[in-house]
Amino acid sequence: MTLSSYLPKRFGLSPFLIMALLLAGMAQASDSVWVRVHHTAEDAVQRGLAPTLSDYGAFQWGQVTSAELEAMQRAGMSVTASANPFLLTLGGETFDPLDQAAFNARFQPYQADPRGDFHLIQFQGPVRAEWLAQASAGGMEMVQYIHPFTYVVWADALSLSSARNLSSVRWVGDFLPEFRVIPEQRGLGSGNEPTNILVSRHVNLRSLQSDMRALGASILNVTPYLGHFQILEVSAPGDRYMDLGRMAGIYTIQQAIPMMPRGEMSNQAIVNPNFTSNQNTVPGYAAWLADTGYDGDGVIVSIIDGGIRTTHQDIVGQMSPCVIQGSPTSCTTGNDSHGTHVAGAVAGSGASGVTDAGGFLRGQGVAPGARMVQQRYQSNGLTYSFGSTCTSPTGPYCTTPSGMLVLFREAQLSGALLANNSWGSTGIKIGYDLPSQQVDVVTRDANPDLPGAQPVLPVWSVMNGGGTVSGACNNNSLGAPDEAKNLFAVGSTQLIPGSFVGGSVPNPSNFFNVSYNSAHGPACDGRVGVHIVAPGCATDSPTAGSDSAYSAGFCGTSMASPVVSGALAVFIERYRDLHAADPSPAMMKAAMMGVAINMHGNQGANGQTITETPSGIQGFGRVDLDAAVNPPHAVMYFDQETVFTDVGQDWSLRLVADDPTEPVRVMLVWTDAHGSGLGGSTPAWVNLLDLAVEADTGTYLGNQIGSDGFSQTGGTPDARNNMEAVFLRADQHNGAVFDVTVNAANIVADALNPHSPDSPQQDFALVCYNCVMGESTFTLGLAPSQLGVCLPDSGSDEQVIDVTVGAQADYVGTVALATAGEPAGISSLVDPSSVAAPGAATWTLTISDSAPAGSYLLELIGDDGDESKSAGLALLLDAFLADGPGLTNPANAATDVSLTPSFAWSAQAGAVEYRFQLASDSSFDTILVDEVLDETSFVPGDELATGTEYFWRVSGINL
Repeated sequence: MTLSSYLPKRFGLSPFLIMALLLAGMAQASDSVWVRVHHTAEDAVQRGLAPTLSDYGAFQWGQVTSAELEAMQRAGMSVTASANPFLLTLGGETFDPLDQAAFNARFQPYQADPRGDFHLIQFQGPVRAEWLAQASAGGMEMVQYIHPFTYVVWADALSLSSARNLSSVRWVGDFLPEFRVIPEQRGLGSGNEPTNILVSRHVNLRSLQSDMRALGASILNVTPYLGHFQILEVSAPGDRYMDLGRMAGIYTIQQAIPMMPRGEMSNQAIVNPNFTSNQNTVPGYAAWLADTGYDGDGVIVSIIDGGIRTTHQDIVGQMSPCVIQGSPTSCTTGNDSHGTHVAGAVAGSGASGVTDAGGFLRGQGVAPGARMVQQRYQSNGLTYSFGSTCTSPTGPYCTTPSGMLVLFREAQLSGALLANNSWGSTGIKIGYDLPSQQVDVVTRDANPDLPGAQPVLPVWSVMNGGGTVSGACNNNSLGAPDEAKNLFAVGSTQLIPGSFVGGSVPNPSNFFNVSYNSAHGPACDGRVGVHIVAPGCATDSPTAGSDSAYSAGFCGTSMASPVVSGALAVFIERYRDLHAADPSPAMMKAAMMGVAINMHGNQGANGQTITETPSGIQGFGRVDLDAAVNPPHAVMYFDQETVFTDVGQDWSLRLVADDPTEPVRVMLVWTDAHGSGLGGSTPAWVNLLDLAVEADTGTYLGNQIGSDGFSQTGGTPDARNNMEAVFLRADQHNGAVFDVTVNAANIVADALNPHSPDSPQQDFALVCYNCVMGESTFTLGLAPSQLGVCLPDSGSDEQVIDVTVGAQADYVGTVALATAGEPAGISSLVDPSSVAAPGAATWTLTISDSAPAGSYLLELIGDDGDESKSAGLALLLDAFLADGPGLTNPANAATDVSLTPSFAWSAQAGAVEYRFQLASDSSFDTILVDEVLDETSFVPGDELATGTEYFWRVSGINL
C-alpha cells in the first residue's frame, strides 16, 4: 500500500460545512463544557459575546470554556450546560459510546450481519435535516431516534462505511443483544412465555422461524407495524431471550405483561369507611349542564374494559354500536361490574332519578349526552392464554400487540374520538415498553387502513399503588402503558371522606388530596408520568348486579379516568360548536391541563406534601370542567396549524390579556413521535419543543412553575416532557402585550405519519386562557441569523440570507426594507426593497477581500410608515488561511504502511479544527474518509486495502 500526501493551498468550505464543522468534538478539553444557549445569535452579539457557536436559529449549540459559560450566565443568558451531552442509556447502562474501554466492560461482543442488521449512529449534536439526508443517501435506513442525537438504523456494511466518513457523524456501532432485552427479563425460567418480538421488515421470516425453532420458540402470528417492522407473537422459553437477541434483524424481545382492571378496592372501603363517598357530581349537576349548554351530545366515547350491563336503567339508551374490523375483535359483550361502573361515570343518564341520602343522582355521569361503545380487552384472540402469568381464565390477561392495535382500530371505526381505559399492568414496571409505544402510535393514527390520520385519545388510569414498586425504576409506581407520552394519564384524588349513602358529612378540603391508592411518577426516564388527577376514591355509579344496582365503594384510579373522559366529551361538544371541527388529542389535553387546579400544599398519595407543578404526583393538577367549558374570559386555540420540519425553527404570536386584572394561562402539548419501546430508563422523548413567554417582567419558560402555582423567570427549558405550561399572574403580565414563542428544539422524526414515516416533522396544540390578539403589526425573520465567512483570498464572495416579512393579527401593509451596520468592504442588496406582508425577500451580502476580520451585528430594518423594526444578523469574518498545516506522517509516497496508519500533521496558527480527507485518487474525486478533528492526528476506524495507493490532505479551519 502506498500513501501520497497532497497539500492544498486552502479548502473552500460551503456554508453547511462551516456550521457543521463547529460541532465536532470527539476529544473534550478538561476546561470545556457543552452548551445549548437559548437565544438567537443576534442576542449573543448584543450581549457582547462573539458568535462562536453553531447557529440553529432559535438557539446556539457547541463547546465553550468554563469562563465563557460564566460570562454567558453573568450576561443573563439562559444556558443548558453539560460536561458530556452524548451519554446514551440503553440496556440498563449509561455510557459514552466513544469510551471503548467502558463500552467493552459493559457489553458482550456481537457479530452483526454485514448483509443487513440494526446498528446505532450518533451525530455530532442536535440533528439537522440535511445530516439525515446525507446518511440516508448512503443507503442507511433511519428506524428509531433515541436521545441524545442517536438513531437505530438498518444498514449493511457498505452503508455503515459511508456513514463513518460523514463529518456530521460522531460514532457508528452495533445494536447489541443487551439493548434488545429488558434487563429484568433476562433471568426468566425455562418455561414457554408469551413473547412480543419486533423484527425488521427486511428479515426473511422463514429463515428466522427455523432459527427460532432451534431455540424452542415458535411464531404464532405476524403483523406489519410502523413501516420498518413486523410484530411477532411468539411462544418462547424465558431463558432463551438473550439467545434470540443475538439473531440479526431482531429489534426487541419482551415478555407479555399481565393486565387487570385498575381500582376496584371495595374491600378497603368496607374496613375503612372514611374512604367511601358519593358519586363524583354535586346536587344540581343537571342544572349546571343545562346552563352550560353542553352535555357531550354527539360525542362517542369507547369504554375498553371488562364489559357493560347495557340494560341498566341509567345506561340503557346510552350505547352506540361497536364496528367489527375482522377477526379477532374486541366488539364482544360482558356483564362486568367494573366496566359498568366506569361506563356510568362517563355517560350514565341519571334517568332513573335514584339518589343517595344527600340528593345526588347515583346514575348520572359527567357527560350524559354522550354515547358509548362497549369493547372488551380480554376478548378471545386478543390475549395470550399461556405462560407463567397469563393462564388464569379470569385474569390477568396478557394483551397481544396485534390485540392492542385491534382495540383502537375498532374504537376509531366505531366513531370514538377517545377511549377510556381503566386497566393495565399491576405491580410490574419496566419503563416505556412496546404497549406504551403502541398507545403513542394510535393517539396519532389508530387506523392505518384509512387515508390521513385517524386519531383516538386513550384516557388511561395509571396503576394503583401510592408507594413504589420494584422494577426498572424504584422511584415510581407506574405500570404499563402508563409511561406513554401521548395518552392522557390520570391519577386519583379523594372525593369526600365519607358517603352520603351512609349519611355522613362531607369535608371538601379533602377534594384536593391525591388518594392513597394513586400511583405516581416520575417515569423511568424522568418524564412526569401523571398528567392530571380527578376524583376516584370513592365514587358512586351503576354496577352489574342488576338493572338497578349501584355502588359507592369503588375506590381507585379506574374511577378517576371516566371523570376525565366525560369531561372531555363535554369539552369536545363545545369545541365543535366554536370551530366546526374536532379537537386533536393534543388540544384535548391542553384544554384540560391548562386550567387544572393546582394542589400545592395538599397531600400526595405517598403521604408527602405536593410541592411541584408539574409533578409525578398530581401532573398539572385536578381537572376543572367548569373552567374549560365556561371560561370567564376569551380563549385562543391553535390546533396543529403549524408544522416544524427542522431543528431551530420557531412560531410566535403577540397576545394581550382579555382581562388585565386576571391571570393568563398558556398550555402547549404535542403528540410526539413514538419512542423506542425498549423499556427501562432509555429516554422515550423524540421531538422536543420549547415554550417561552416574553412579558414586561421577564422571560418565562415552560414548566418553570413556582410554589404559588405561577411561572417564574430563570431556569432552562423542559428537555423531556411533551406538555409545557406558562401561568402568569396579573402583576406578571401587567395587562401589556406579551410574546408567546414555540421553538423547535429537536425535530428528528415524523410525528405525523407513524405508519409510513417520511422526513422529520412535528405539529403542536396551544391554548391561551384570558387571551386576545395583541397589536396588529408586521414581523421580520432572517435565515440564517448567524453567518460565519472566510474572507476571500482575492476578489469577492456573495452570501444570501432569506428574509421573511410576516403579518400578525389582521395586519395589512407594505414594508420597506433597508440594511445597516456593514463594515468597510461589504455591500448589501435587498430584493425586493419593499414587501407586502406576508411576503419574502433576499438579502445579498457582497464581501470583498478588503473587509476587516471580526464580529459584526448587521441589521435588516423594516418600516411601514407607522412603525420601524429590525432583525439582526450576527456576522463573523475570519481571515484567509493561506497555507495548510504541515503533513508529518506518513511521509509522501511512503510504502509498506500499516493497514491502520496513524496520520499526523503540525499545528497551524489560527486554526481551531482540521479537516482530514483520504482519497483513492490525487484529484480527490473519490473521497473515502472525510473527518473534522480538533487534534493533529487521526487513525481510520476501518483497515485500508493492501496493494492500493491512497492520497491524503489536511486543511485548517478557523471558523
